[in-house]
Amino acid sequence: CGRLAESSVSFPPRLAPHKGPTSGPSSLLLLTMISFLDALMILSTFVFVCTFLFVSLAVYAAGVAKKPPWYNPSTPEVGLPQENVPAYWQGISHDPKTDLGIEYQDVEFSAYDGLTLRGWFVPSKNRSSKVGVVCVHGGGRDRRAWLRQVPIFHDLGYCVLLFDFREHGISDGSRKGFTYGVKEHLDVISAVKYVKRAHGVKRVCVAGTSVGAASSIIAAAASREIDAVIAENPLTRPEELLIDVYRRIINYVFPRYMRNSILLRWFGRLTIAIFLYRIGAVEEESLWPNHRGAVDVVHRISPRPILFMHGTSDEIIPYSHSERLFAAAEEPKHLWLAPHAMHCALYTKYPKEYRERVGKFLHDLVNGEDAEKEKVVD
Repeated sequence: CGRLAESSVSFPPRLAPHKGPTSGPSSLLLLTMISFLDALMILSTFVFVCTFLFVSLAVYAAGVAKKPPWYNPSTPEVGLPQENVPAYWQGISHDPKTDLGIEYQDVEFSAYDGLTLRGWFVPSKNRSSKVGVVCVHGGGRDRRAWLRQVPIFHDLGYCVLLFDFREHGISDGSRKGFTYGVKEHLDVISAVKYVKRAHGVKRVCVAGTSVGAASSIIAAAASREIDAVIAENPLTRPEELLIDVYRRIINYVFPRYMRNSILLRWFGRLTIAIFLYRIGAVEEESLWPNHRGAVDVVHRISPRPILFMHGTSDEIIPYSHSERLFAAAEEPKHLWLAPHAMHCALYTKYPKEYRERVGKFLHDLVNGEDAEKEKVVD
């Protein structure tokens, strides 16, 4: 039995140990490459996400600049809103008849591209007067920005047109915000042409505030139909205003050692580039925004007169913008720096002096006394 069992049972031969893939230099190299590719993919994903967020934030910031919180256009059916009107309007926010007891007409006229612009026309006391004032509001506001100053012009015997820019008030538009004068200056020219042709006005002074002031300067530089300009707290160029605002935000939010970081500098540059493209400040076939702001063209207004006015406590557009514009302008030119006055609030703080300075400027225009060239700085 022992021999039978020995002959019938067999054992498999001992197998040699198997060398796995982790052994040897080639396997180690393969693992290293796989780990490197994994790390590279994680890094690429991180960079992509950061870049996406970086660009998205810049696009959002540029959009806010184009449509600030106070931007509130309406429709002819709804009318001009009475909510959230600025305090410096002093409650005068309805219409010339309701607020001031002055008769007016609802008017509308076509812009250069066919859009309908709407406003109020206030006839002069002296029906034979051939001098008019076209009032141009700031970005995000509407015709009522000049309503409280209408008695100044009306009492002097001038007719007045107050109108809404495209994309503002109850004028036509796609409600996509404003362009800081790039398109608005063409609306100013359309308004001046309307007053001259529809109401027989011979000479027109354009009075603008903020973005409206910059638009008025650019319009006067482009059109000889404008005979004089009153520019209240104007801006030199839209990108320079955005740089001012960006620096104030950076100084407020970030500690001193971070304010000049490469990341913040490049974020600012990207935001400004996107902003300029979104407002149309770029010529055809140009790879970089290539436009001219008010400071680049203000010299073309001469020999027509221009009056600059700016509050020294303006926290939105620093009064240095008016100083630069005044320096770039040719004679006849005038400058009034109103001490401690806020943005668009010169009339609120200095109503008597405002009347006197504006009245004298218009009187000199009508009577051809602009040979006297002076700079008035308080």
